[in-house]
Amino acid sequence: HNNHHRNLLEQDPDNFDPLNEILSSITLKLPDPPTVSQSGADLTITEIVCTELNVDDIQLSHSVPSNTTQRIGVDVTGVEIACTFEWEATVSLFGLTSTTSSGTGKALS
Repeated sequence: HNNHHRNLLEQDPDNFDPLNEILSSITLKLPDPPTVSQSGADLTITEIVCTELNVDDIQLSHSVPSNTTQRIGVDVTGVEIACTFEWEATVSLFGLTSTTSSGTGKALS
């Protein structure tokens, strides 16, 4: 069994600035998740948009377990991303009255 580990950027394995510059310009629009309903409350999240993607390190591993098999692994650490979303919550009390609230949220990873 032969194992090799190499950083993605050979010229400077600790500098992911060029990659992060590309990633930070990407905007991801995610599909709306299903509404969550529990105990008379409904939570709906829409318009999820994620930006500012950044990684600290990427390690590639390569192994040859047999003459007919090769494995390549990718290990990404320190992933950061910022996502904004719209939310709406509706609460029904005893099936008689309901209150609806909404707003904008931001989640950082």
